[in-house]
Amino acid sequence: MKIEKINIVFIAASALIALMIALAIAPSAHAAASPQLSSKAFVIAPGSTYTLKLCNAKGTVTWVSSNTNTATVNSKGVVKGISKGVTGIRAIYKGKTYVCKVFVGKLIYSSSRVSVIYIKTQSNAVRLAVINRSGYFSKASLHAVALDSRNYVVNQGRSTFKKTGSVVDFLFKVTPTNVNLTHKTISFCAKTYDAKGKNPNTIKVISKYTGDAKNVQYGPGGATKLLLSNSSLVIRYKGAESPSQTFWFTNRTTNCSKVHMGAMRINGAKYENDTMPTYFAPKCSGFYVYPCSLGKDIKSISGYLYFGASKYKINKSL
Repeated sequence: MKIEKINIVFIAASALIALMIALAIAPSAHAAASPQLSSKAFVIAPGSTYTLKLCNAKGTVTWVSSNTNTATVNSKGVVKGISKGVTGIRAIYKGKTYVCKVFVGKLIYSSSRVSVIYIKTQSNAVRLAVINRSGYFSKASLHAVALDSRNYVVNQGRSTFKKTGSVVDFLFKVTPTNVNLTHKTISFCAKTYDAKGKNPNTIKVISKYTGDAKNVQYGPGGATKLLLSNSSLVIRYKGAESPSQTFWFTNRTTNCSKVHMGAMRINGAKYENDTMPTYFAPKCSGFYVYPCSLGKDIKSISGYLYFGASKYKINKSL
């Protein structure tokens, strides 16, 4: 009998101790949630506003813009876009700083899957903001972009999207590098892929207005000689630039396509296939360079030019 009473007391005491430990370890149901911004990144047009909040903050929050030329913010967290660019909006609360990235730009493409916003060009790069509006894709890539109908080849034009609704800073370097800072139109084709790099979907942007007033008309910068012209393309010979031959190419289609010459016979001598094609954005012109050790201007040329899935015969005396 005594043993049973002892067991009952021991069990009750153990249960009480376990309960006391659990209460000591478990967080209070009324513990305050940590402050966090209502958005970590967002896109806004110049002249538009967006209200940013520091959730779970009780007390005074100080709002500061890192660059008031790009965006301003008032004491209530109302952000106003001023001019195209990227800046940070800081919320300062009880000695801690919380930062939101703000993209100010022009919407140039939108679908149920993705929105693309033109931000600006820099000396050697083009900057876009891309919003993933669906869970369909996680990666995007592009090979060429045209600014005011001038083709620029993109170097490392890839970006990864983590989740639906995420905003990605899509900054990609281009060649040639002498990019003017303002452009009236932009064109490109990009592709989005799922997490496994499959199921591609094409995004086309054709001569969309960037919001800038400037529109520069580019040319080859000197005399050229016509080699081939049709409804899809025009290619003209510019001249020798050792160790290559330079051509001025125009893509008349609405597709982004790669261009390269096959094995060519130039001035009677045979030269190898170009294994490094140049990508051209839709409706634009730019330089195509064929690697060739000739070292002087072309007098005669014959062979095939490959443009996307098509090939065209060239047989010309210059």
